[in-house]
Amino acid sequence: MAITSSVIAMGELTIRARRMNSTLLLAICAGLIFAIWSYLVPFDGGPDEIHHYEVVHFIARYLRWPTFGPERDLYMRVAPGTRDGWVFGFYALYPTYPYLISALLIRLSPSPNLEVHLARLASVGYGVMTVIALHRAARLIFPRSALAQCLVPALSILIPQSAYLFAYINQDSFGIMSISILFWALVVLKNTDKPSLWNWLAVAMAWGLTTMTRQHVWVFGALMVLSFWQWPNPRWHRRWKIQLLGSAIFPAFVLFCWLLRNYMVYSDWFLYKTARAAWVSWLQVVAPRFLNPPFSEQGYSLSQFLFSTPWAWETFKSFWAKFGYMSVEIPNKLYMMYGIFLIASVACFVVCVLNSREMFFVQFLSMALALIILHAYKNYTGDFQPQGRYLMIGQPVVFSIISCGLYQMKRNSWLIFAAFMFIVVLIHLEILASIVPKIPGVNPI
Repeated sequence: MAITSSVIAMGELTIRARRMNSTLLLAICAGLIFAIWSYLVPFDGGPDEIHHYEVVHFIARYLRWPTFGPERDLYMRVAPGTRDGWVFGFYALYPTYPYLISALLIRLSPSPNLEVHLARLASVGYGVMTVIALHRAARLIFPRSALAQCLVPALSILIPQSAYLFAYINQDSFGIMSISILFWALVVLKNTDKPSLWNWLAVAMAWGLTTMTRQHVWVFGALMVLSFWQWPNPRWHRRWKIQLLGSAIFPAFVLFCWLLRNYMVYSDWFLYKTARAAWVSWLQVVAPRFLNPPFSEQGYSLSQFLFSTPWAWETFKSFWAKFGYMSVEIPNKLYMMYGIFLIASVACFVVCVLNSREMFFVQFLSMALALIILHAYKNYTGDFQPQGRYLMIGQPVVFSIISCGLYQMKRNSWLIFAAFMFIVVLIHLEILASIVPKIPGVNPI
């Protein structure tokens, strides 16, 4: 009996070691690939990087959060040789938590020439944490398939736009990481018959991370929590709703502190008026031609907006691969290949759901659609920015859908699956070799 117990224990340890090894291997691969992208992409080769860096550099120098305005810490300053000839401190209006690690790395830099590269390591680190969170969550979502478990984080590494976002200074990388960690915490909670205090604290901390960055991130984070509310574990204690509400205290507190600061500094809780006025002032200086009213005020119906404007096509392209200030594209044939890849994956996902009768996966589809609708509505009623990178916070659900479809595809035909994955890897390498060098940049200032 003792020997049998020992054998079982050794078997469990072996399984855990293999799982940890696969997570570690994925994390190392992610770190290397994201670091290569970070090295190859020139400074300001990502949207608004120079403006993000303005905030990071201020924090590193003065060890405090900046305020924005003509008579405050950051506003507009002339910067010859840059893309617009100006640097804008507009991102001081956003929560500055994502910049703290970059600022710390700049403080530790032994040379001014290394400051940008070290600051970018924060985004690389956020990418590695995203891959770890996605893999740990996928282990619970696809417990019977090691392949499907690895596909979810592998897509985060292989989709060029994702790797690109983890290569330069921005807020999107932090948002993707925070949503992925929240997703992991929620999946663990759902698969735990008797959640402990630590499980609920993990959800609270992860949820709090999503409130430390841009508004669309914490809105989507709240929607993700609400969606999991619809699929509770039947073995949970009947007071689980109260416990879930209790886990909302920390994120609510973090968000309230930021909103209170906005009111105390700018007399504007959500900074809608302040940010809009700042954006108009910026466009008047650098690009007056873009000072147009929203499509909703131009007489467009929502259907006209969706089908008569380039919103859908531009969003699709910039979700997969579009670089610089959304000006560097890949050949259209490659976009078409990504389109075929997506359609085939989603079709196989539908087949998988119908065969397994696992309706929990349908929730992933509803969350992905909700994110797309939110993005479309924002472009319809506000500034027209059809940038698919804003949808990247949906990596946990979007890549779970694609991975589920790819797994079903592999079950039907290993050859077709291998061909699709080979093409995805090949496109990634082609972009690194021939497209990334075309991204324009400037010298750090």
